[in-house]
Amino acid sequence: MTRLRDWGLVAAVLLFLSPCGCNRKEANKYEAPPPQPVGVSTAVITSYTPFLEKEGTTEPVNAADVRAQVSGVLQSQKFTALQDITKGTDLYLIEPDQYEAEQKAAQADVENANAAISVAEAAVGVAKAEAERAKQDFDRQQRLLQRDAASKAEFDAAKAANDAAQANLKSAESQVVAARAQLQTAQAALGIADLNVQYTKVKAPINGRISKTSVKEGNLVEVGSLLATIVDESKMFANFTISDRELLRFMRSDRGRGDAEFDLVKFQARDAYLKREGDEGFAFKGKLEYADAKGIDVATGTLAVRAVFDNEDERLLPGLFVTVRIPESQAVEATFVPELSVQRDQRGEYLLLVDDQNIVQRESVNVVKRMNGWARLTESLSPQQKIVVSGLQKAQVGRPVTPVDVTLDLDADALTRGMNENPTDEAEEQLAKEMSEAAESNDDGAADGQE
Repeated sequence: MTRLRDWGLVAAVLLFLSPCGCNRKEANKYEAPPPQPVGVSTAVITSYTPFLEKEGTTEPVNAADVRAQVSGVLQSQKFTALQDITKGTDLYLIEPDQYEAEQKAAQADVENANAAISVAEAAVGVAKAEAERAKQDFDRQQRLLQRDAASKAEFDAAKAANDAAQANLKSAESQVVAARAQLQTAQAALGIADLNVQYTKVKAPINGRISKTSVKEGNLVEVGSLLATIVDESKMFANFTISDRELLRFMRSDRGRGDAEFDLVKFQARDAYLKREGDEGFAFKGKLEYADAKGIDVATGTLAVRAVFDNEDERLLPGLFVTVRIPESQAVEATFVPELSVQRDQRGEYLLLVDDQNIVQRESVNVVKRMNGWARLTESLSPQQKIVVSGLQKAQVGRPVTPVDVTLDLDADALTRGMNENPTDEAEEQLAKEMSEAAESNDDGAADGQE
């Protein structure tokens, strides 16, 4: 009885599996997958200005030390560290008592000198009157002597009196000159005393941000003592050097532009771009401001150069290590491809191209320079050659792919400043969209097969 039930169960199972097995075989029929989608584009051929890139350091255009111009005890400080200061603002007060006393003494000397001048001028007036009277008496005695109406002794006495009166007049006049000279000396001393009193109030020499104080209240300062430093960061220098070879390259570039010879003034007027460490691109634009008039330093073979940049937003700090780019004057036509599309193997650098049959091919290239996501090639690629710029891991030489057209946009000026976005971003987005659509299509096909 038990064996009969077992045979019945086996028969039921076979009856159930027989038609289902046939259907499953048809559903699992193999179909080759479609070619993988990859982003393709043509190379970008554009006018491009080569540039020189150098490392340098920043320096404020305007900075000034605040120093004591008189000695004395520092009585008060009138600012806080890192405060923005306006030129002429009072910063410190140095004990003024001594200098105010010297000022009063100098003022008294000036007044005494003025009084001495008045006395000397009055003496000149008396001496002039005496000299005039003595001259008249001498002239009268001289006339009488000629008529034998006066004795020789009377004439000699009149002459001696006249000579003495004239000498007294000259002496009185010299006293006036001396008194006026004394007045000038006293006025000079008063001027120095006035300055010393002014210098007891230490004022800001420039606009800018002030450092912490170097001398505390109650300490004695001497003439020339450093009290603080003010830095104006509204403009910033970038100092760097270029080699003699690089300078010659610029000179050849100028001659290629049509200039008869290298012009140092025009060289200094070139644009310059700057970026800090960690910056994505050269966001700061300025001008070359100075090149060493002495020329190449024979010891180092370099030319000292300086560029100036606006810094109103104070994003540049003194002493930063920065990178400076200087475009040449002569533009050239160049071929660019996205940097990530350039592959490398034992045979060298190459691109993956898609031919008319959508088959991937290998194309050897030489990269001159890599910059901000772009590679500049020595070769010129034709507009018909389609480069794989995205989905490179899905492209294999000799195998078919599904090309997704992508338009690459290259701004040569932005490239010089290093401000372009990744040129493959758009390709990746389009490829992701294409793959998503393909995946949905495959899912729909699988669902239909199951049904």
